[in-house]
Amino acid sequence: MEPTSQFFSINLSLLPLQRKLPIDLYINASVKGKIKFVRVFPKDDQLTENFREQLQKKYAQFYVPESQRQDYFLLLGEYKKVEEVRLVKEMAVDHLQKVFESANAQELTQQLKHSPQVVQQMGDALADKSIEELKIMIGQLSFHDFYTFDHSINVCLYSLCFYRMIYPKASKEKLMTMGVGALLHDIGKLKVATGIINKPGSLSDEEFASIQKHPEEGVQMISPLIKQLDQKINWQEVLKVISQHHENIDGTGYPAKIQGEDIHHMAKVCAFADIFDALTTKRSYNEVVSFEKALEILASLQNKKLDKKMFESIMRGMGKGLAQVHKKFEIDHKFDPSVPYRKLEIKEKASRTIKETAHKVIKTH
Repeated sequence: MEPTSQFFSINLSLLPLQRKLPIDLYINASVKGKIKFVRVFPKDDQLTENFREQLQKKYAQFYVPESQRQDYFLLLGEYKKVEEVRLVKEMAVDHLQKVFESANAQELTQQLKHSPQVVQQMGDALADKSIEELKIMIGQLSFHDFYTFDHSINVCLYSLCFYRMIYPKASKEKLMTMGVGALLHDIGKLKVATGIINKPGSLSDEEFASIQKHPEEGVQMISPLIKQLDQKINWQEVLKVISQHHENIDGTGYPAKIQGEDIHHMAKVCAFADIFDALTTKRSYNEVVSFEKALEILASLQNKKLDKKMFESIMRGMGKGLAQVHKKFEIDHKFDPSVPYRKLEIKEKASRTIKETAHKVIKTH
């Protein structure tokens, strides 16, 4: 018998058939608080289509021992499918769920040790995918009712894309640190009541104050643990992302109201991704914003919430081929991606097109 933390869930339909598999498959047979996992498929056996169908009819979820995670990743690497991003996001959700459900510092430390590996898989899945393609795929994926899980993974994916555009020569270590910071940017929400995070309406002052504490809560959770974690990741920079992703360029953000160059560059990238995903991902209480409209809203937040030079770099990274957009959309600079909105108050006015703006940026750099 092994504790739940020593297993991770998988999608059985993605396993290759008619070849030896380097993993064991288990089902969760726990009852009345007694944890028990039962093996239903042994390592080095061949999985047949008939047996897979029998398993799927009988059981709802399947697990692999944590000790075989690397073997599982390598196996899937040999059999990439069209739904690679779906698979990676599913594994990331499973990982984040364990992070958020860690009962103590020891369990949290154990789960954080896997964060770089999860980010590596996410980075690999992004190869040759544009922001537009990624947005479409993310819009089709949803794995958990708790919005924070999906949102954190989306922010990680977008942050990796944006960071590569802004810093095309970034080292693998920098990209990994950016990804881990973005993946964990909202970990402090573990200390915020789920009812507040998912509330489909206006927050009271007290509820908003509770949400505003999550950056500091996240730092307090992870700071004591970083000496035990993979030192290929710059955990001090991860902490900067966690603590500063709601700071605004004009100094109106939280928790410390720092501004401009005092905000860490990775936290600025995370802020872009945070807002972009909040605008473009469906939540139960607000409609999604189109790709082009989201870019225009980001443009309207330059020098207020967001870094202007970074926005220009992102536009350059996207290059030509952006759809022609004839109106400029704006949102109040007080917009907070952590706060639920029944309706987004987006204003519209005539302006230069995004495409024209992109050409102007490219021409002047």
